[in-house]
Amino acid sequence: MKLVTRISMLTLLALATVFVSAAKADTVTTYDVTGTFASGGTLSGTFTLDNLTVYSANIVADGQTLTCTGGSPCYTSTSGSDDVLNIPTGAYPFLQLSWLPFNYSAPPTTFALSTSSYCESCGTSSYVDYLTIGSAFTPGNGPTPTPEPASVL
Repeated sequence: MKLVTRISMLTLLALATVFVSAAKADTVTTYDVTGTFASGGTLSGTFTLDNLTVYSANIVADGQTLTCTGGSPCYTSTSGSDDVLNIPTGAYPFLQLSWLPFNYSAPPTTFALSTSSYCESCGTSSYVDYLTIGSAFTPGNGPTPTPEPASVL
């Protein structure tokens, strides 16, 4: 009986080792964001994701700075066919960034922000201002800035 118990314990230990080594560590990724709203206002800043959990965000949308740390007051969710980052401030402004879902265990270096992304009560008006174009990218993988032309003397 002791031999059977010992074999059972060794089997459980071996299985536990396999499962622990197969577990994947969290994948924390920081993204820079850039974009343009329908009003002509701009989007810029950064956010950090661990899977679909927000660690922090510091974003300027239409001149309004929206920040969060530790997942509060930011939150992420799935809405329809998009994954969504919401940055409420308790009232307004309110920013929602949307994108097509991806594998958060192997996050991409860049992805497009959906035109369903919007900022409400940003800038100088109280209406919803939709993003016309936007992207998120890991530092060093974003758009290449256009150099300023040399001045002519």
